[in-house]
Amino acid sequence: MSNYIFWPSELLRKEISISDQVLCLVAIKLKETDYVVISIENFSSSSSKELLNSLTSPYSVIGVRDMNGDWDISLPGFTIVEFEIPKFKLMEFYSIEPISLILSEHEIENNKVFQKFPNIEKIMGYERYQCKNYQLNNTIDIINAYTANRYAFHNTYAQFGHFEDDAMSIIGIIRKWYTSTAIYRGLCFVLYMITMIVCSLSYSGYIFIRNGIPKILSLSSTAKQIDLRLQQICYFPIQFIKINQSKALEETIPNYQEQRSNSNSVRAKEAPYKYYPDYIRFYNTLWLIVNDISFGLMLGAVLKDNHDLIINSLSEVVTTTLYDKMINLTYVLANNPFGIKLNHELASFLSELFYWIIEFSYNSLIKFTSDKEKLSVFLKIVTKISCVLGASFAISLVIDFFSLLFFHLYLFYHISRKLYHWQLNTLISLFYLFCGKKRNVLRKRIDYDYFELDELLLGTLLFIILTFLMPTVLSFYASFAVIWVSTVYIHVILNSIVSLINHFPLFAFLLRIKDPKRLPGGIILSPKHHKNGRIILSLENSPLKVNNMFKPFSYSMNKMKEYYFSMKTFKSLLGGSPIMIQMNEMYDVLYLWLPEEPMSIQETMTQLKECLPRKTEKLE
Repeated sequence: MSNYIFWPSELLRKEISISDQVLCLVAIKLKETDYVVISIENFSSSSSKELLNSLTSPYSVIGVRDMNGDWDISLPGFTIVEFEIPKFKLMEFYSIEPISLILSEHEIENNKVFQKFPNIEKIMGYERYQCKNYQLNNTIDIINAYTANRYAFHNTYAQFGHFEDDAMSIIGIIRKWYTSTAIYRGLCFVLYMITMIVCSLSYSGYIFIRNGIPKILSLSSTAKQIDLRLQQICYFPIQFIKINQSKALEETIPNYQEQRSNSNSVRAKEAPYKYYPDYIRFYNTLWLIVNDISFGLMLGAVLKDNHDLIINSLSEVVTTTLYDKMINLTYVLANNPFGIKLNHELASFLSELFYWIIEFSYNSLIKFTSDKEKLSVFLKIVTKISCVLGASFAISLVIDFFSLLFFHLYLFYHISRKLYHWQLNTLISLFYLFCGKKRNVLRKRIDYDYFELDELLLGTLLFIILTFLMPTVLSFYASFAVIWVSTVYIHVILNSIVSLINHFPLFAFLLRIKDPKRLPGGIILSPKHHKNGRIILSLENSPLKVNNMFKPFSYSMNKMKEYYFSMKTFKSLLGGSPIMIQMNEMYDVLYLWLPEEPMSIQETMTQLKECLPRKTEKLE
């Protein structure tokens, strides 16, 4: 079995720079981990030999270098793996699996598999079916906590020299003194009270929207946007707690001497880098909110500068498109369109029905909303909301405004679709009747059956009547289906813009450009020829791929494509199945960075209180 020695490049350079000295290699090894070099010490004096020989688990001397620079490693078949020490302050770390920017409870790939095969979740839970390299994972944990592990070694064996700690610098001393003052504690308490007031109001608003008027979330884009922002505000303190917890874990010194009985103690507590994705999600959300407001200011400026032009154009478009054109279309459909002979009585009935709906919509809604004074007030409201809350809220208001105006178009589509769907299914059932078959609704299949003569005659009469009525119903359905699908596509485009504003991984994208080590997408082991002639492996981070950053948004867009731009949509139109606006599906991507339900105010208060500085904290 090959032994791997993970050797930091810093100590490799130190070993090469030291000549004419006998050195020894000190490594740390826990249960189910490889050897990780923790220090290179002088092995010349007898006192150093005695001290090094007295090292206890998990530390051990695995090699000695002579005066000529040749190493004698006591491990058989070893392979050296060089790595750069990850910097805790910059939140750099290694990860075998690509880092996930969404919460684990919303993992897309697993959810897709579990939806198709519900029982596979139980199978995946068994350890024997999981293929993981536990030894490499445990070793990566030691490497990610390398600074703390080296500090623990020098803290336990101070004879080997003092480890330089940033906390002992002048800035660190000043910071530690300031955090122990009453001013700092008072400031933290004030911020705590403000945070709890804001979170309480947000949580109350969330409960009101979810329980008070739950149906509005499936009807209004603005309500969805408000619900999203309230949940983000409620989740901010939890993210802060996780980030603060990761910083506290970074400063924790592993005390292996007190925990010898558990040689795998490095995994007893959750590693601090497990909370780094919360840091990325937290600041990405803040960046998106700031950018949303920035876009809102630009949009508000454009709306204000072109106020009169927008009002005049919008008033004319609303009146012409939603009233005049619909009247003309209904008139054309009632008078044999394209030279097709339609049933006059049915066409007159449907046209009169649609005339009545159009007139009712115009007098109750369109006439009111197309008035220039009313449009001016609405545009001023949109402009102010855009400047204060952001472009996403302004676009959501516009979506709801047009959804209200398009309601009579939905009625046209719904009525004509119901008639077409009912008539088509009836014709299909009557056709089965002539073939001596019938549709088994319970078993969802076609069965053979015997019909009497009077049943066949009645079926024949109904089939002939419905066949002659089909062109009339089809003409109305095809016209209003095209109009409704066009409005749905406009709705989808605007909601996609809102989703992109709320979910674009801007902070993660900039972080990948600035420091890819903070956004790992896996590890790479590549051969490297070292200066002393050894062939070693180099451990490097593979940056997270851009398509993985946009995976949730791509998943949402693929769902929209499946619903509205696929063969399934075309078949639904041919069969008269409803084409609806999938509000929840459009906004699912926005909640992937949030828990399914926000934490209660009491639990949030309890956890935030634990983060407040105590009076007992004094400068050491």
